[in-house]
Amino acid sequence: MSELFWQLYRQLFSNLVVNLDNTLFSQVEEIMQSFNLDQTITAWSSIAENVFVPHTEEEYERLVEILDCLIHQVGEDETHPLASLMEVIGVL
Repeated sequence: MSELFWQLYRQLFSNLVVNLDNTLFSQVEEIMQSFNLDQTITAWSSIAENVFVPHTEEEYERLVEILDCLIHQVGEDETHPLASLMEVIGVL
């Protein structure tokens, strides 16, 4: 291949990488702006004692009790405000 071809190839590849980096940076920046860490910390601290990964039998039983209460409250109403919480705890 000619030297001119390789110069064009390197330039094109370099531009592609720079554009890709800028696009990814913009996407990450947009996600971080929409993710308010302070608000998340405040919200998490208020629910952390009820939403956790169980590491003992006692913790597992506590989650089962919470899930039972949610099932009783939510039922099969997928539009209920606690439906997604019920799903998350069910997975844990």
